[in-house]
Amino acid sequence: MKFKLVFLVTIFTLASGSALGDENRSRFDGSLGAGYEQFSVTNPAAGFNVNSATSYNIQGEKPFGNSPLYLTSGLTYVRTSGNLNYNYTSPTTSYTASNVNYLSDDFRLALGLRIKFFNAQVIRPYIEGGGVAGYLQISYDNSLRTPAVVAAGNDFKTLENVLEFGYYAEGGLEFQTGANWGFRLAYNYLSCTTRNIMTLSNQSVSYIGSTYYGGIFWDL
Repeated sequence: MKFKLVFLVTIFTLASGSALGDENRSRFDGSLGAGYEQFSVTNPAAGFNVNSATSYNIQGEKPFGNSPLYLTSGLTYVRTSGNLNYNYTSPTTSYTASNVNYLSDDFRLALGLRIKFFNAQVIRPYIEGGGVAGYLQISYDNSLRTPAVVAAGNDFKTLENVLEFGYYAEGGLEFQTGANWGFRLAYNYLSCTTRNIMTLSNQSVSYIGSTYYGGIFWDL
């Protein structure tokens, strides 16, 4: 217990820096970024594949007083593609098809805490963690319209919307290149699970997202 307390005090001291409060940044900063995201589906074990994609994000941060601890919020957008084993039961019949292509539009809201090390310096390492809530829209192309699906009926779904929830952890470096702006390089780890997807046998999807991104920040 004593070791843990000493460790936490040391971390906070390093984060505070030698000139805390002399930082030439406003009390609220915004940023824009883009990165490369890779996905690993953990559930279902098979029948759902996701391709890598470009992600775009907008973020804001506000410190707690003059401390190195910041409240962060952000919106991330990712459009990706893949294929899955379609399985949907309508009020009239069941539809199944293998390797159906889809596009997904993912809008994620994040809220977290960021701690910056050497907070008053030009180069600032940081770590961050928090929660994520998202809105995922899945649309299917004509590969869904197999002879078996078309013959079964016409009330199959070609579009589905579902919520998702999870958490993230991030680490990166900030570079203060001007009095009111700079740039950031970071790695973001995301763990997310959707609500049940009706066109996927009414089961949820759990996945890991790994994103390497860069961006610029500025004073607001």
